[in-house]
Amino acid sequence: MVRNPLIHLLMCLVSGLCAAGAEAQQSSLGFVAPPRTIADITAILDAEKPDPQVIAQLHTKANAEPGSGWANEDLAAFYYGRCQARSTLGDFTNAVADCDMAFKRGEWSRLSNSELNTIMGRLATEYQRAGEWNKALAIRKRMVRPITEPGGREWNFLANRNIATLYINLGDLKQAEIYVHRNDALISDARTWPRTDDYHRANWNAQVESDHAELLAARGQYHEAEAAYKRAEAYPREALDWARKSDAHTS
Repeated sequence: MVRNPLIHLLMCLVSGLCAAGAEAQQSSLGFVAPPRTIADITAILDAEKPDPQVIAQLHTKANAEPGSGWANEDLAAFYYGRCQARSTLGDFTNAVADCDMAFKRGEWSRLSNSELNTIMGRLATEYQRAGEWNKALAIRKRMVRPITEPGGREWNFLANRNIATLYINLGDLKQAEIYVHRNDALISDARTWPRTDDYHRANWNAQVESDHAELLAARGQYHEAEAAYKRAEAYPREALDWARKSDAHTS
């Protein structure tokens, strides 16, 4: 008799002895059983093999060089695209260098704040992938916008959330809490903002609740975190409902 439940499960999966029980559970509960044999697993892996043509295209893009005499806007787009290709191929160090160059060229050009924020966000992500978490944090902090800047207050919901998440991943929950509270204050202030619709408020509330959920989970308060995640999940549905109502009203 096998007493260890993990060994029992492995034996079931390999031998197929659990098939009858799994099928019965699937039919009664709507549960889709996981792969039960090595053949099932290898079939999934075979289906997920990289497309050689796509890989070749990525290598071509990753090894490309900019043309001479290009404007800064064009260079920013080029380096950003090469950053994406190199990152997809796992070359995070060079991806960082390219996204950094894309940002510098973007600053020298006429790119909008939104476009620059997109590049900075990617640069922060590439720093994380390269293991440079403190550099990623520094970039995220630079992305906090002045409230006097058009769209600055609204943008800061996402900026504060990204910073809080980074601090959570670094294990500094006290600093994470500071940025979670900043979003709490921001959502409270948003109730007084003119010309703000319910669609945007719902999306901001989703980000605020996601902050709460991540911080609660990091503290081991899983029951409270679950409730916050449920609220965070409900707000995008609310935003979608508002968007549908708006479309129906304008059509």
